[in-house]
Amino acid sequence: MLKKCVILLLVISLLVMFGAAVSAKTFIRLGTAGSGGNYYRLGAGMASLWNDLFPDLQVSIQATKGSANNVDLLADKEVELSFLSANPAYQSYNNVGQWADREKDRYKGMRFVSHVYPNPQNFVAMEWAPEIKSVRDLKGKRVSVGMLGSTGENYWKQIMEVLGWTYDDIIEEFTVHQTCIDQVRNRQIDAAIWPDAAGSASYTEMMQTGFARFVDIDDDIIE
Repeated sequence: MLKKCVILLLVISLLVMFGAAVSAKTFIRLGTAGSGGNYYRLGAGMASLWNDLFPDLQVSIQATKGSANNVDLLADKEVELSFLSANPAYQSYNNVGQWADREKDRYKGMRFVSHVYPNPQNFVAMEWAPEIKSVRDLKGKRVSVGMLGSTGENYWKQIMEVLGWTYDDIIEEFTVHQTCIDQVRNRQIDAAIWPDAAGSASYTEMMQTGFARFVDIDDDIIE
C-alpha cells in the first residue's frame, strides 16, 4: 500500500510538474526597426497573430535601429528573434565589412528562419533639386542616409566606397521615416537614400507631399 502511495504521489508530482511546464509561457522578444518602418509594423502584426494562436507564447516587439543593430541584439541575447536584411546578416555572420573587427564567431549563433519580403535601396530627390538625376549628383547636397549605424547607412557607406567619397562630400542627415518626411515638408533635405519595401508607408507619405520623385540608382554602382 505504501509502495502504491509513493508511486501515486510520484505520478501526481510528475503530472503537476509537467502541467506547470506546459502551461508556462515562453517569452520571445522580436527585434524590428524604427517605429515608422515596415519591420515594426510587420513585427507588431506577427506578434499579435502568434499571441492569439499560441496561448503559451508571449511575443513582444522592440523598436531598434534596424538590421545592423539587430545582429548585436541577437548576439547579446537581448532578443530571441529579429528581422535582418541580407547584407548585414551575411557580413556579420562572416565577420566582414563593418563587422570585420568584431570578435570572431560572435554572430555564428544566428540561424535563418524565413525570407519575408524584398527590401530594396530607394533613392528619392526633391523638386527643388532638379539637377539630381544620378547618385553622383548628390555631392554637396543635404542627404538623408538613414539612422546612424543602421542598414541604410551601411548601404550608403558601400555606395560612397564605390564613388570614392567620404562624408565630407555630402551634408549627411541621419534620419529615416517620419523625421525624414518632416524634413521633406520643411525643405531641409535635397534627397533621401535608404532601404524600404515598395509601397512602404514612409515612402508613400513622402511622395504624397508632392515634393519627391524617385531616381534610378546608377547601373555601374549596382554592379
